[in-house]
Amino acid sequence: MLGKLKDLFGSKKTTSPKSSPSAPAAPKVRKSKVNLTRRFTEVSQTAQGSMSRVIRAVDNQNGRSVCLKIQNPVKNAAAAARSAKELRPSEGEISMQLVHPNIVRTYDWGESNRGEHFLVMEFIDGLSLKFIREAHSTNLAEKLELLAQAAEGLAAVHAKGFIHHDIGPQNFLVTRDNQVKLIDFGLAVPNKPAFRRPGNRTGPCSTWRPS
Repeated sequence: MLGKLKDLFGSKKTTSPKSSPSAPAAPKVRKSKVNLTRRFTEVSQTAQGSMSRVIRAVDNQNGRSVCLKIQNPVKNAAAAARSAKELRPSEGEISMQLVHPNIVRTYDWGESNRGEHFLVMEFIDGLSLKFIREAHSTNLAEKLELLAQAAEGLAAVHAKGFIHHDIGPQNFLVTRDNQVKLIDFGLAVPNKPAFRRPGNRTGPCSTWRPS
């Protein structure tokens, strides 16, 4: 376990901004809009945020149980306009490119016939690292294992050329099989000079220590 952590955080040479990996070209936005009521059958609402709501649903196209994230079109209008001006890829464009065992899998994304941007993700039956931390339900060895998995997920984001920008224990979920999944790429940006300038917007950041 310590070897794994050393591999992730050990003596690696730092790269200059010029040698930083550039984000791949983002997929084009789909033209057809989706009727969410027809395509999905809602099972339960799992979270309600200021900018979006998260629902456990069944995708009627394939019968798969999924996590459906639907953004509020009114509250997201300003953010969408700013992202377009900055040439910043959308959450769906970014998350679709991130395929890794320690990152939540995004299956689809698009816009509904009501103007709502949505993401279709794997449904994760588990708890957040924030809850596990506050419940004091793990020992040191278990915490180190979870931390190593979290680091691997984050390293995969960086390897793809993106910055998550909202890292905290609330954005890592742990499945019943103790697999860590990094979630929520709503504030993610390409790892490019324009997005690394001082004063660039970031999300709330908190630390999680295994003690």
